[in-house]
Amino acid sequence: MSADVKKGGSPKAPVIDWDSIPKQTRTSIIVTGCAVVLCVVVLLLLVKPAMAREARTAALLKTTEGEFETLYRNIASLSALRDATEMQEERLASLNANGVLVPLANSLDMRAMFLVEPIARECGVLLDGGSVKSHQAMPINAAEPPHGVVYARQPIEISGSGSYTSIVKLVSMIEERLPMATLSSLRILAHNDTPEEHAVTICIEWPVAVERKVAEEGGKGK
Repeated sequence: MSADVKKGGSPKAPVIDWDSIPKQTRTSIIVTGCAVVLCVVVLLLLVKPAMAREARTAALLKTTEGEFETLYRNIASLSALRDATEMQEERLASLNANGVLVPLANSLDMRAMFLVEPIARECGVLLDGGSVKSHQAMPINAAEPPHGVVYARQPIEISGSGSYTSIVKLVSMIEERLPMATLSSLRILAHNDTPEEHAVTICIEWPVAVERKVAEEGGKGK
């Protein structure tokens, strides 16, 4: 048994004498060690910051994508909101055109007759244009003070003649086509000489737009 191996133990690792290593080999070892150190330095100084920048860029890109998706959803909702707003504006314009009374030739009576007469003719009711009569306007009590215009209720009475069926149809179509107008009273009188035809007097309350300045001056004058 070798003397380098103790009883019951393992052989000792041979001890390398640096001076015994050939000069060329020592130079290679030193160069290799320096290269390893240089690689570690490069990794620490260049690669690691680059990886950190890449991680930050990836996080920024992810955040930007999230913001873009949010912006896209907002744009889509704005489009839907614009469509809904346009629809409400069209509905409001329709209500104003078919219900809020504005003067025709400076006359609310003429405007009322202008709106009701085509419906009456369609229903078979003959209106008397000379019988149109306005009653005292009634203010609308708003929860908040109105801005720009003041709305009031203007009762206007219109008379005519027609069958009972045509009168009922006229009332129904006025409520359908003039949704802002309200039927406040209806009077039907039978004709003895023409039992199939009746005299009818309809009183409709119309919302009317009154200029704010005019309304205030009118209120001060009372």
